[in-house]
Amino acid sequence: MRLDRRNFIAWLETKKPDEVVGRKRDCILCPLGQFFREVAGHDVVISENGNGWKIDRGNGDRSLPWWAGNFAFRIDGEITDKITARQALHHLELADR
Repeated sequence: MRLDRRNFIAWLETKKPDEVVGRKRDCILCPLGQFFREVAGHDVVISENGNGWKIDRGNGDRSLPWWAGNFAFRIDGEITDKITARQALHHLELADR
């Protein structure tokens, strides 16, 4: 499955605003990881290796699209550990600026 911003937003919009969609600083349970788990049916690892944000689907890692890396960076800076759909959508909006 390709990581598509529109599909990720559509997935977040199916959630209640206060529903937890992931955890910050968790390479598998972050919102992007939870999206893959629910939509594609398998776990992925989202991580930053010093050269940018990567996604590993089990067969090697690839760079995340710019918007997704920016999103992951912003989510990891959140004060709360649990990230709600509302927070995630807000950070996606900020990533556009």
